Amino acid sequence: MSRNYQIALGEYRFKLNQSAYEELRRTTRYHWAKQDLIQTHPTYQAVGMGEDTIYLKGAVFNYQSNMSQLHTDQLQTLRAVAQMRKPLRLALESGINMGYWIIQSIEETQSHLIADAPLKQAFNLQIAYYGEKA
Repeated sequence: MSRNYQIALGEYRFKLNQSAYEELRRTTRYHWAKQDLIQTHPTYQAVGMGEDTIYLKGAVFNYQSNMSQLHTDQLQTLRAVAQMRKPLRLALESGINMGYWIIQSIEETQSHLIADAPLKQAFNLQIAYYGEKA
């Protein structure tokens, strides 16, 4: 079943016509303890999971055909969600539940200014895996 968003982070929706992301990068780290051995290569022992981080890169285009309404509040809404400082459920468009994630950072670049409002707000969002339960 197709939904009308790319992904959902809590109640916030990344949508193609609003705050669309163009790139998703995921880094998963694993912890290994190194054990040096005499006259041979060291060995490693798995000691646990490391951090799982997703980086979203995208843009908000704040214009409509009639230019009467500029939608410059998308990233402000996302910042308000982050300021709640709570783990948020991450769901893919396909409905797959990815567990709970926390917002670590939001970076914004404004460009194409008209009437003191940016027509484009590029963003980078970094979220980290929190767990299966909040």
